[in-house]
Amino acid sequence: MAARRTKRDRIVDAAMELASDERWEAITLSQIAAGARLSLADLRREFSSRTHILSAFFARIDAEMLAAASGQEDEPAIRDRLFDLIMCRFDALGPFKPALRNIASGPATGPAAALAGLRRVLQSQRWILDAAGGAAPGLRGQVKTCGLAAIYLDVFSVWLDEDDPGLPRTMARLDRQLRRGEWLLERGEMPISLAGNLVCAITRCARRAREADPAPSHAATGAAGDA
Repeated sequence: MAARRTKRDRIVDAAMELASDERWEAITLSQIAAGARLSLADLRREFSSRTHILSAFFARIDAEMLAAASGQEDEPAIRDRLFDLIMCRFDALGPFKPALRNIASGPATGPAAALAGLRRVLQSQRWILDAAGGAAPGLRGQVKTCGLAAIYLDVFSVWLDEDDPGLPRTMARLDRQLRRGEWLLERGEMPISLAGNLVCAITRCARRAREADPAPSHAATGAAGDA
């Protein structure tokens, strides 16, 4: 028996369906509410912005990726486990590629939205590293997360432009980038000056995002925090 779709599910689905045909920046919350067959008040109780709806979408993708990758822990190398996890993520994102193309090609909507996007990417990489057995505490963990995020964003741009269902270009690029970054991802070591600069930049981004974003509702906070 299929699980009953919640209001949050309906809102996220409606937003992504609209994004597959329209520019993301042109879509209004009223349109999303109508697509979900809910009132605008219903939508506001679940989310406070389109940014928070996107966060909920990517949190769903994280969960699907982790579920699909379960049972692949026997891969001997962290690099191989990371490869499998990221490809599972692209498989989960596949049905939404037209929407993601429209979202990615749109103009920036301001520093708060851009920084929220950065937070989402970093959060997803933490889940990937943890599932691959490559997570680490403190500075080493932050360096590894930033390194994997850089690899993921590079490969994501290739995946976004690739129409071959077998994804040969995406897999080749991911394998090459993971091999190049294997030392960093397994050991979390790089020159301390570069590591410090990376961590400081991420810290500044997080602080600026908190200052720029208005305080969301309780439901919206959960959506953003889970991404």
